[in-house]
Amino acid sequence: MDRKKVSEIINKLSKAEHDYYVRNKPTMSDAEYDKLYNELKSIEESNSELILSYSPTQRVTGTPSNAFQQVEHRQRMYSLDNSENINDIEKWLERLKKITDEMLFPIVIEPKIDGLAVSLIYENGLFVQGLTRGDGFIGEDVTHNVKTIKNIPLKLKKETKGILEIRGEVYMPTESFNILNDLNKKENIPTFINSRNAAAGSLRQKDSNITATRDLRLLSYQLINHEEIDLSLNYSKQLKNLKTYGFQVNNFYEVSDISEITKILDEIETMRDKF
Repeated sequence: MDRKKVSEIINKLSKAEHDYYVRNKPTMSDAEYDKLYNELKSIEESNSELILSYSPTQRVTGTPSNAFQQVEHRQRMYSLDNSENINDIEKWLERLKKITDEMLFPIVIEPKIDGLAVSLIYENGLFVQGLTRGDGFIGEDVTHNVKTIKNIPLKLKKETKGILEIRGEVYMPTESFNILNDLNKKENIPTFINSRNAAAGSLRQKDSNITATRDLRLLSYQLINHEEIDLSLNYSKQLKNLKTYGFQVNNFYEVSDISEITKILDEIETMRDKF
């Protein structure tokens, strides 16, 4: 068995994961996936030199010695501010007008997912580290648990040199949260208060085998190239760029005036319980 054959199997499995978890359009049955996965695992067990870091078999790795170590972010991770109504947004726009001569519109709007902010580091296209936001300056190393999230590529879809950072929100879908709490009730295990706590608690498990059983997802929102110029000129282009690297992004809307903002916010409000 050679490296080329192993790479072909990995590519097939990775594409199947992307189609299922990112595109929501399965192209391989569970049985087909399991058969190919087990074939790959068997090859790797007999040929350790063919185990590649981005192999799907390497998503679950137990508890490494560097788990939860504090790591300084390459660039500060800011938190988001809140607004209670359209009046707050109008005041925010007025403040922006006073400090910039740039055009404020179009503005991008997307639903705020209540999850846990993370930073993903890729070197030459391969995933090497996952950090929590922490205090914005220093986060915790949760690489072993981030790797278990199936809609996070272990290898970028676009060939990339140097260091690339992806930031996003790890969350647990409402349906999966309810299933997890129902299971916990049956087994007399304390339930989670909300899906955000479930996602955060899952990422802080010492054993990634436990995290792998939780349905966590990532919605990415920022792309940072630490070695070259910025990869996009505006936010909507950045979101589209993230998709080409293999990441799932939230539904977003571009608006041209305040009345459109009001309309979109009303639409998002009706979908609040569907995430």
